[in-house]
Amino acid sequence: ILYGGLRNGRMLAVDYGQAKLKWSFPGEGPCQGSPLIQGGVLYYGALDRRLYALDVERGRMLWNFPTRGWIEGSPALAGGTVYFGAGDGVMYAVDAKLGVERWQARVDGPIPGTPSLRGKRLFIGTQAGSFYALDAQSGATQWVYKAGAAIGGGSCVLSNRVCFGDARGLVHGVDVESGKAVWPAPCQVGGPVTASPIYVGGAFYGGTADGACYWAVDAEEGVLGWSKPMVEGGDLHRPALFANGRLVFASRMLADANKTSQGAVVVLAEDN
Repeated sequence: ILYGGLRNGRMLAVDYGQAKLKWSFPGEGPCQGSPLIQGGVLYYGALDRRLYALDVERGRMLWNFPTRGWIEGSPALAGGTVYFGAGDGVMYAVDAKLGVERWQARVDGPIPGTPSLRGKRLFIGTQAGSFYALDAQSGATQWVYKAGAAIGGGSCVLSNRVCFGDARGLVHGVDVESGKAVWPAPCQVGGPVTASPIYVGGAFYGGTADGACYWAVDAEEGVLGWSKPMVEGGDLHRPALFANGRLVFASRMLADANKTSQGAVVVLAEDN
């Protein structure tokens, strides 16, 4: 079953094999992030300032949680708690079963991205250019790293470091314990980065939101391994995928005056 949200606010469940609609939930705001499914429940946030929990089999709403800001990213879930950020500059932790607030933590700007979890830490960036490590149990700030430019996406967390990009086209590597930079300098990749990087075989992979390129950054040294132009300048706003020894970058081609925006996909062998 394929699950996805539409600009008109609807969340759909489609039987991919039979090309048949299974259910449709009439949400009240566009869904820009990916839905999260766990324990028979689908969770997603929308631009109507609500986080929804739906029965994944029938599409029936179990609960919704209101916020004071748009929810642009996807939620994360661990230990019975759903975590998500909103445009009101607040990080929320909500009971996954009951839909009641466990805690909230105010940061220094809107949160457009998806939080990352590692152990007892929660990682998130803000449009004010700060990257936070929060205690997942209480929401208390453990450290703050100043990137200096808006952080529009999520991050990739390893055991010893976390990687993310910013609006200046810099990719940062930060120690998960101390919040200090692990590379001599951030890596310039040539365009703003809003998609979360992924980690495969010693490198972080991602692309730029202006369609300039997709790239690989060495995880240990923080240097650019390679960079290639995207097909027809397609902008990359979603993380790459890795499956069957292939990296898959999916984008939207930038529209011009004579044609509408279309999708583009580039598939690379891992060793490229």
